[in-house]
Amino acid sequence: MNGSLLTMVRVHLRTGWLTLTIWVIALGGTMAFTVSAIQGLYNTPAKVDSYAAAVKGNALMMINGKIAGIDSLGGIIANEFGFIASFAIPFMAVGLIAKMTRKDEETGRLELVLAGRIARADPLLAGVLVTVVAEVLVTAALFASLAGAGVPTGDATLYALSLGALGLVFAGAAAVAAQLVEHARGVYAIGLGAILAAYLLRGLGDVQFSPLTWLSPLGWQEQTRAFGDQRWWPLLVPVAAFVLLVAVALGVVTRRDVGSALLGVGATTPHASAFLRTPLGIALRSHRGSLIGWSAATVVVSATFGSVAKPLVDAINGNPSLASAIGSSGATGLDSVLAMNALILALLAAGYAVQAVGVLRAEETAGRLESRLSGERSRWAWLSVQLALVVVGIVAVSVLGGAVLALSTSWSVGQNVAGQVVGAVVDFLPAVAFFGGLAVLAFGVVPRWVPVVWLAYAAGAVIAYLGDSLNLAGVVRALSPFHFIGNPPIEPVHASHAALLVLLTVGCLVWGYVGFRRRGIPQN
Repeated sequence: MNGSLLTMVRVHLRTGWLTLTIWVIALGGTMAFTVSAIQGLYNTPAKVDSYAAAVKGNALMMINGKIAGIDSLGGIIANEFGFIASFAIPFMAVGLIAKMTRKDEETGRLELVLAGRIARADPLLAGVLVTVVAEVLVTAALFASLAGAGVPTGDATLYALSLGALGLVFAGAAAVAAQLVEHARGVYAIGLGAILAAYLLRGLGDVQFSPLTWLSPLGWQEQTRAFGDQRWWPLLVPVAAFVLLVAVALGVVTRRDVGSALLGVGATTPHASAFLRTPLGIALRSHRGSLIGWSAATVVVSATFGSVAKPLVDAINGNPSLASAIGSSGATGLDSVLAMNALILALLAAGYAVQAVGVLRAEETAGRLESRLSGERSRWAWLSVQLALVVVGIVAVSVLGGAVLALSTSWSVGQNVAGQVVGAVVDFLPAVAFFGGLAVLAFGVVPRWVPVVWLAYAAGAVIAYLGDSLNLAGVVRALSPFHFIGNPPIEPVHASHAALLVLLTVGCLVWGYVGFRRRGIPQN
């Protein structure tokens, strides 16, 4: 490794160690958490066989994939962890690459770096290498959890490597995306679109037993069949795709101008509109990309899950043990499906809330916040306009997702479920707002810890999504704001719990406002 490249690796590690650490802890901890719960819950062959019989069917195959060896401990772990891994591991790779490449370029830091003795391609290559390190650490953590639970070494190794290779594909795709668009948010948008496309292709291919599976990186990971009749050669496909994509990105980055992109924005007007020059217009421009991206993702996910509601309802009604496997024991098939889908919609809305507040931190680190507060405008006024748009965004994401979920589910099951869907979406809003308030608190008091809120979000999401199915202790499940609310529409919402979350959210907002008024800007 030459000195220039080594210097950039050190720079990326120095500036991005917190984000990398959070991702590794979140993914490794989620796997360890899942393994520990499953190991204690399915500890006899009879229980394992009962689980395998419960989850067979096209509806669940569309959601979690076609798991080889589902009648084994490793197969159960893969089925429970698979949905989270399908999105989190690829998104980790996309996020790391976007931060270490296009983000540095659009803020002008890359141009300063290249003014020294740094080769043109080294910042990108260093970012790829650091992302590979993150994938290796996650792979090692996944293997350790599986092997520690008694899963055969060969099975654990192949499964962990397949997920690591999955992340590499999206790291390569993000590296290419960083050459196509001018802003980091564009890299995130392309990456998220690629993840959703891969998920849908894998799901449709599994259900229809068609070659569509082989068009998806998630399908390549699945085809290793780690807990069944193992196949190691599919690992070569994502590795080859990663090498090819990185080679393409390196070829482009050495030929284009710094700050440019292959997909230019074209000619624009020489002056901003009157609205764009207002505080609200500037704020809307800042949040536009994240709002569009999360709304599109929510619509796609809601339509996908709603469209497979009927076969899943029939499967639960025909096999009550399936309701227990997905954490809805004793409920009707329709209520179980609505509860699961409403929770997923709430998780997406909360994810948007955290990311939208993160946009405020990006404005500060880019140097734009300091200039906007240099005039007569107060800090509280600026923050209030920004948070008003965050609230509007949460409502928009929830309304769009809820409408699509209600329409697709009603079409699938043949009856109107709009009222139940709307009620469940509204019930989860205090939990969604809490994560937004927590992010505001971090931004206002200790802004460099804003990424840590994602760790709290991940813990809450995992507990809510897997807590019931893994039979976790009540005190553990209560740690998740989503679970703290209840399980609508299966169970009534705990009014006192919702009120407590509202009070905590208000407290976070007040503390965040006060901290933002008093702290220095910018603050590292």
